[in-house]
Amino acid sequence: MLYNEILICCTIICITLNAAFSLKHHQFTDVKNCDVCKGNECRLCVYSPNSPKAEEGDLSIFLDENHKNVKKGSYYSAIRGKGIGGSLGSLYSNNSYEMITINHIRNSQYTGEVEIGNPRQKIYPIFDTGSTNLWTVGSDCSSEYCQNVHVFDPEASKTFSKMKNTNDIYIKFGTGEVEGYAGKDTVKIGNLIAHNQSFGIIVKESAESPINNPFKAIQFEGIVGLGFPDMSSIPGTPIFDNLAHQNLISTEFSFYFSKDSYKNSYLFIGGIDEQYYKGPVHMFPVAREHYWEVKLDALYIDDIKFCCDEPSYIIFDSGTSFNTLPSHEIKKFFKRFPEVNCEDIDNWPVITYVIHGIRIKLTPHQYVLKTGVKCRPAYMQLDVPSEFGHAYILGTYSFMRHYVTIYKRSMQHGQPSLVGVAKANHNEEF
Repeated sequence: MLYNEILICCTIICITLNAAFSLKHHQFTDVKNCDVCKGNECRLCVYSPNSPKAEEGDLSIFLDENHKNVKKGSYYSAIRGKGIGGSLGSLYSNNSYEMITINHIRNSQYTGEVEIGNPRQKIYPIFDTGSTNLWTVGSDCSSEYCQNVHVFDPEASKTFSKMKNTNDIYIKFGTGEVEGYAGKDTVKIGNLIAHNQSFGIIVKESAESPINNPFKAIQFEGIVGLGFPDMSSIPGTPIFDNLAHQNLISTEFSFYFSKDSYKNSYLFIGGIDEQYYKGPVHMFPVAREHYWEVKLDALYIDDIKFCCDEPSYIIFDSGTSFNTLPSHEIKKFFKRFPEVNCEDIDNWPVITYVIHGIRIKLTPHQYVLKTGVKCRPAYMQLDVPSEFGHAYILGTYSFMRHYVTIYKRSMQHGQPSLVGVAKANHNEEF
């Protein structure tokens, strides 16, 4: 039996650090064995729980521990990977889009309802622009964590079929592994239906120890990958392509993230509702259709240029919470931000990304995360595989809560796909 070995993680907070054991009571998992998978373009993470019982302080504790380790030089770099989990033109609004509610879990994870099979079975996966495949936990999974999440039961669906002549799914990460297989069934997101949709079903997970089980920690139910087909590792048409083609809607989707965790956020498929943004929408051509990646001209901290003397890129990733920098730049970056009380935050610099000549700014109040009485920039270190260039990631917590992002797939040869950015309208949390 052949296995498709993909060393990745599954969700939101993408980083590794050697102090993870100290976070075990805060639901973070140890992933200190980063060097196990550096050669395989893996994505390693410190996980946070997908549970209403989680305390909001966990995210702050994670960032606090990471800063301490960066200052000591005792951190590992993370790698944003490929695989099953892996993560100019006119814009128009129309009435044919589908609006899907996505809910915050501790300001870091965003899950929405997906229905699979006939009769329909509900799961609550993460919507991730940094990966392409759809996958969920199967009812055959006997692990303890599988008993506490929504699972998909293939035998209960009249329309399910197991995919033949495909490799089993085998996912290895720093402290354990999961196994599964590929199947096809009807998938419903909002009112949009994709027939004969291929997806992965996880039936086994194991960890080195119960304390270090990331899937148990986050109560993980699945991923809806919204990346490009080039990143797919499951045979068949990716979920977004099927939703667009089978429902005859625009090959465009958008995210609006609320600033407040108790208010709804939204995924729009097929367009965008213009009341959720204000000001102009800037559309940028995708540099290469793997990640949602655009060229970055420069990065400024106030008026001082931090980057870029080499070709550089921005990746828009709804599967990552914090903004990121390459690991070899993180210590230099943090030196610009002394640890101060939050009441001094107005004196912190403005961070500016220059993309195709357009200046996109983040104020201190937008990029800072409070850690008790102290404030820290919500940034972390993460390395993208070298073939995708010198890249920075803009994530949900410290970017997408302040800017609506629009993703427009090109269906014409020679025309680029586009990523759009506009200021989010939070005047009325709809």
